[in-house]
Amino acid sequence: MSNNVTSLLHIFSFVHASRHHEHLAGVGFAYANLPEVPKHKPQNILARALPHQILAYVADRRLSKSGAADTVGNLRLADLHARLRASVVGTSSDVTPSGPADMVADCFALVEDRLGNTVREAIVEHRSKSDRLLARYGVLLDRAVRDVSLDECVEASDGDAQDWVQAVDDAILVSCALNNDDEPSARRALNALAARYIEPVKNYCRFKINSKDDANDVGQNAWIRIQSSLHQFDPALASFQRLALRQADYAVKDYYRLRGGTDSDAWDRGGSSPRFMDERCLKAVLGEVFKTTRPPHQPIAYGYCRLLQYKPTEVVDSYADEKLDALSERFSREFRRIFNLEGETFDEVFDGFRRSMDQPLSEITKAPKTRAAYVNLLDRIVGSTVLREYFVGTTLREHSADVVRWWSSVDRHVIATLAKNPDLADCLSD
Repeated sequence: MSNNVTSLLHIFSFVHASRHHEHLAGVGFAYANLPEVPKHKPQNILARALPHQILAYVADRRLSKSGAADTVGNLRLADLHARLRASVVGTSSDVTPSGPADMVADCFALVEDRLGNTVREAIVEHRSKSDRLLARYGVLLDRAVRDVSLDECVEASDGDAQDWVQAVDDAILVSCALNNDDEPSARRALNALAARYIEPVKNYCRFKINSKDDANDVGQNAWIRIQSSLHQFDPALASFQRLALRQADYAVKDYYRLRGGTDSDAWDRGGSSPRFMDERCLKAVLGEVFKTTRPPHQPIAYGYCRLLQYKPTEVVDSYADEKLDALSERFSREFRRIFNLEGETFDEVFDGFRRSMDQPLSEITKAPKTRAAYVNLLDRIVGSTVLREYFVGTTLREHSADVVRWWSSVDRHVIATLAKNPDLADCLSD
């Protein structure tokens, strides 16, 4: 199996490298100027992906052009595995291969031996700590991997197949980057990762550092930290972006620690929104976000997605069944921790929102359209409601779209309010 995996990683490294520029256009420095990849013990990060994730990735790559990728969700993984193998060798008449056969064929070596295992065994095989994953897939743990379907895995984990595809895609690159035996492939893989994630990392640093030049420098330091943490990536647990932003946060904290201060006056959300803020702007924006007349689930969605950089699917996966009072307190703690906020700046704007958790929704929400949408919740105490009760859709993708719609509504209002106020217009980016 190891030879097949090595072959697969070599092939994928060149395929991915071809999708990106050899030098990082718009990033601000050439890839050649990046430091060497830290010499960790060689690891196959891709092997940490769960069998259904890998098969979802192969199905997406092999079947998307033919439109068949949307029809395989209800197949047993053993049947999906057989169908995909047939597509590789060209014996299936209803599949149109979308790439070199050997590129995908080797991927089956990572799942074939695990089809006979239980889901529990597949989870614990490549990790020392597996509590979160075991809880996530609880209803499937004693089922054989071969007998579950992608749809069942989505339903059990509240996951998203496209997130699995991205996670496996990144795991392939990380495995290549950690391959010390093939330096050219390793550097091509790292190049592709940098092209994909270094701008979000820099944006996150600008978000919290009140100097564009310093933020760019910290962004490069953050990338060094990310390279040193590649071996920690677990595609079954979280996205590579979460790992990258976590390391960026550590780099920002190091920056302020060396300066002997905190980042309480730093703020940058990038794009056409508040940027490089001082405390005056920070207070104004938070005041608009957490106005007590706003439907309470919207500021929470904005806080997690725009301020803490959660993906909508992660909000749904982690917090859909949590009460709003507990969720708002969780956000408050995490926001304070990440931004090192002390004193009254945050308390003053958040206390009103916190008090709204003890009131009926009918007292908070006055807009007729919103009241009509949540008529069954109007008599409920806001803090006792859970996020899931505000969803309009029924699937994870629709729930994620709801979260995007909520924070986007807040975002538009905040930008419009700042633009109308001459004393705050300078808080907006160009």
